[in-house]
Amino acid sequence: MLKEEDEMVTPGEVLGNSTDIKPGKGAYLSRDTNTVYASITGHRSINPPSSESP
Repeated sequence: MLKEEDEMVTPGEVLGNSTDIKPGKGAYLSRDTNTVYASITGHRSINPPSSESP
């Protein structure tokens, strides 16, 4: 089984729901469905918020 960071994603692929993740570089949010999609081909990467985040 691949770790999330090893998973390759392509444009238009669903990355998750906006209640769970926020789009960053290479991703965008569809406000109609509150879904985050990949906008480029690459490896999926999830970065937890820093401990200094509110």
